[in-house]
Amino acid sequence: MEPAAFTEVLSESERRLVFESLLSPGAELTREQASACCRALKRGKLERERERLQGDIEAAERSQDSSRLVELQRAKLQLDKDLRDLLRV
Repeated sequence: MEPAAFTEVLSESERRLVFESLLSPGAELTREQASACCRALKRGKLERERERLQGDIEAAERSQDSSRLVELQRAKLQLDKDLRDLLRV
């Protein structure tokens, strides 16, 4: 897995952490360790996004915005699938 592949998935601080860990002297990271680190960071990002979506879903329910609610629920279903897929790796 190339570190550059994570530019769209990780936040700036998460990318910096990955690159610093790969380049730090004396701390040799195996490919498996780097991959596990990136999966953990991606999992955290997906979980934060799920929490945000859940809050948006609750707000749409309160405002009785059914079209927005359907859109948010679809997004949450996709995010839940992405999270399950990530955990299977």
